[in-house]
Amino acid sequence: MLDFREHKRVHDALSDVLPWAALIAPEVVLNKDGSFLATIRYRGPDLDSSTEEERVVKVAHINNILKRLGSGWALHAEAQRRVVNSYPEPSFPDPLSYLIDLRRSEAFRSNQHYETRYFLSLIFMPPRERETKLAGKFINSSNEDGINYRRVLEGFRSQVIAGACQGLKIQK
Repeated sequence: MLDFREHKRVHDALSDVLPWAALIAPEVVLNKDGSFLATIRYRGPDLDSSTEEERVVKVAHINNILKRLGSGWALHAEAQRRVVNSYPEPSFPDPLSYLIDLRRSEAFRSNQHYETRYFLSLIFMPPRERETKLAGKFINSSNEDGINYRRVLEGFRSQVIAGACQGLKIQK
């Protein structure tokens, strides 16, 4: 694996302080410490209109998905709220529907409406080669030297991209 060090004493550029090293696969970034990063933008259900039982079921469902990840994972969640005041032009066949929608559009443009965008960043730190070699001696006697990083990357992509999107009903 590439060894990127962040021990540079003088930071000449923004890239010296950012953790990203390279885009190594579609939707996957290799960080300087050797970890993989993928960020998913999603739109969750409206929990404000859900019952307490529905929320408990949803939390249990997400918890079961996250428990399957195992060790070496980190999750970062972010929510960005912004004012939304654009409204599509109405096109109604009758005047009454047009007036109702006109009134609605005036209320909508009052800067009291927000849109929230959610992002989930998943980071996976593959096992170190020394740890993998030692574990391999106890678990099986394969002659494989080191870690197959291509297989680790494909495992990461399948868990994050396919698994999270199906389990959390996230659209890519």
